Amino acid sequence: MASDEDVFSHLSSRPDYLLGPMITVDEPANLCTLARHPGPSSLGRLDPLSLEILHEILYLLDIKSLSRLSRVSHRGRATVESLPIYRTLMKCVPDTLKALGQTRLLRFYTANQLRAVLRTKDCVICGKFGPFVFLPTAERCCYYCQLYHKRFRMISIPRAQTIHNLERRELNRLNVLNTIPGVYKTQVVKKWRRLRLVTYDAASKLAKAKVAEERARNKSSAPIPGTNITTFGAPAGATNDGLDSENLMLACCMMPWPDSDDSDLSPQNNEFGGMSSIQFPYLRPDNVLEHGHLCKGCEWVYSHYESKDLPDSVLYDLELGSEYQVSHALQEKSLRVMVKSEFLTHVAECYGAQKLLALLDTEGQRK
Repeated sequence: MASDEDVFSHLSSRPDYLLGPMITVDEPANLCTLARHPGPSSLGRLDPLSLEILHEILYLLDIKSLSRLSRVSHRGRATVESLPIYRTLMKCVPDTLKALGQTRLLRFYTANQLRAVLRTKDCVICGKFGPFVFLPTAERCCYYCQLYHKRFRMISIPRAQTIHNLERRELNRLNVLNTIPGVYKTQVVKKWRRLRLVTYDAASKLAKAKVAEERARNKSSAPIPGTNITTFGAPAGATNDGLDSENLMLACCMMPWPDSDDSDLSPQNNEFGGMSSIQFPYLRPDNVLEHGHLCKGCEWVYSHYESKDLPDSVLYDLELGSEYQVSHALQEKSLRVMVKSEFLTHVAECYGAQKLLALLDTEGQRK
């Protein structure tokens, strides 16, 4: 009977190899290491406030404002760095803070919001462990969902303008992500060619809100009886294909996105895949960080299925359906990251893990 240590050492792997097509940070953020200044220091009009009141105020500020306050004075730095939430984030997710700064999204989140995400562990789509965070919305996601689900699809500003008939100033009200230079799965982003991206969902909702606002405006400014003028001053019925101005605008704003069908959400169609996600650990109630574990047994099953070397009885027991569904499901299992407790339970039921443990026992007996 293999011990828990044997199981983790031989059957688990950290999801580090999944980070290749995602955001990685070489120099994470860190607390200031300069020596404390012995002389007097001031926060201006905030000087009369006690530390407890200052902390209550700082809880309401976004992280970018906290960072700026820490550079105002020595007392400002000491006050910000004494904030427990701020110290927790700097200790646990310094790379995420650096990435949020580089993508220019730091101003959209408070320290409380990020700590709440740090304390949760489940992907917002599938409910399983999500070892990554989607920076434009600060939502946890698993590798498979961020790769396939349209909620995590990004779209460039020019394309959003074309598809949804939106102006650049309107799109700038959204959480606009500036890509970090690096090598991703789909393309290379250079320093002089940084892209500005928004989520497709946010652009779509903005377009719908624009249509609703236009409809309300049309209803409030009904034409004078006896006239036959549309909203844009053209005779009724003079727009393309017999559409009135309101319906024409609706048709323009709701143009389908080529990847809007879930069945076509493949990694090959994800033009900006990985440019908006970064590894994000889970902080357990006992304050231990979990990055997750991949099952080598699931990888073994998937590789043997692809090489046509997996017994039919195994596939029958898994009840995965058609051949396409089998490949899809086995690939998803091989990419599923689990926390420690879930991993131990999974190994006891995983065919591939049991096969690898049996091989390990055989090799041990030979020695």
